[in-house]
Amino acid sequence: MEYKIENRRLVIEKDGVKTQIVIDVQNVKRGKNPYWIVLEAYVGRFDVNKKFPIEFCGSEAISTIPLKDDENEGLKDMLANDFGWGPYDINKIKKVLGETGISYVIER
Repeated sequence: MEYKIENRRLVIEKDGVKTQIVIDVQNVKRGKNPYWIVLEAYVGRFDVNKKFPIEFCGSEAISTIPLKDDENEGLKDMLANDFGWGPYDINKIKKVLGETGISYVIER
């Protein structure tokens, strides 16, 4: 499926009613090596109290968030736009996240 990214918003091109998934990234931890980070996100559409880990390295985003393949690919691209490629400096990423975190929106 076609998608486009605009200002941390992924829009899946399809007809019909659109719904939104908001992924609120709140924190970051070191990953399995300097080229990986683990982002902690809340996804209210699926569980308002659960932190979903997103393992990210620039070319991959692995998570338990129930996204379709094209949605996960779009999320990976949005994360790469904000965080780039490793090796990662956790302190720089925390500055990007700031005190309130970053929200990514997927419209399906």
